[in-house]
Amino acid sequence: MSRESERVASEVQRSVLADTLDLAVPLAMAELWDCPDKALAAIAREAASIVGSRGDVLLFGGQHCASTFNQLARGLAAMALVAPGGATYLGRHWCCMPGCSGSAADHPQPGEGSRTVTDFPLPVTSADGEVAA
Repeated sequence: MSRESERVASEVQRSVLADTLDLAVPLAMAELWDCPDKALAAIAREAASIVGSRGDVLLFGGQHCASTFNQLARGLAAMALVAPGGATYLGRHWCCMPGCSGSAADHPQPGEGSRTVTDFPLPVTSADGEVAA
């Protein structure tokens, strides 16, 4: 494989990982939403340890690839919920601030009630399944 094709393959892998995390991290955030901050910090530490020791399987595959990916997503989710400013990885940003524009945004600091809930109501439908105006 030429250096150029190796570079392209690496960029594709990184893009697929980032796109997949864009789906997995918000799901993990929803799952962890009610956890106390100390528990979230412990989850993030554990995930960092696991990903740090098995992160190569995310690039090359292997027996622990799925569980390592899940730990990465869960760790990023925990950090997004507990760390001031959220979590940023591979150019993607996750945090608990609704409508956040990215890591440079003005994030709430600890003690400012940074975890808020945003409710997006579902459309109202009639008995025949039509969406009401």
